[in-house]
Amino acid sequence: MAILRYATQTNPTPAGAAGLTSALIVQGLDYTLKVINRILASSDNNNHGDIGTAVGQTRDNAGGGAPGCLVAQFQGSIIKDVVSFDVFRPVVAGGRTYYRRLDGSVDGQAAHHSIYEWTLSNDRQSLYVYDLSANAASYLRGGDLLKFLIVLGNQ
Repeated sequence: MAILRYATQTNPTPAGAAGLTSALIVQGLDYTLKVINRILASSDNNNHGDIGTAVGQTRDNAGGGAPGCLVAQFQGSIIKDVVSFDVFRPVVAGGRTYYRRLDGSVDGQAAHHSIYEWTLSNDRQSLYVYDLSANAASYLRGGDLLKFLIVLGNQ
């Protein structure tokens, strides 16, 4: 884990006025960066991705997108920010496994548009992912790697 100085800056001027006149970060709090990697297991015959014990937890079959699939939980600190979230799919070529970043369309086909969302629990100690993709070819599936970079803190 790495320690970082974390500060949020907001433009205090009204719209149309001059923006930030200084961006010095001399105040803030020391937080921790944490990397979370999760590889999905296959949950059914269609190779839909799953982490939990029931089928389709990355997709809420009842609708509404809640709660999604639990990715991580923390005790003693809260999730201050999700810095990045990426999905990678393993592709075997030439006897090696490559990890292709999924972004937008899957396999270069616009009809297979991928939409992956994340959310935090109300107490900010649990991180969930939800697959909102509209086409089975772009659903999260077994072998996919979910990678999160998050900021943890106590205040």
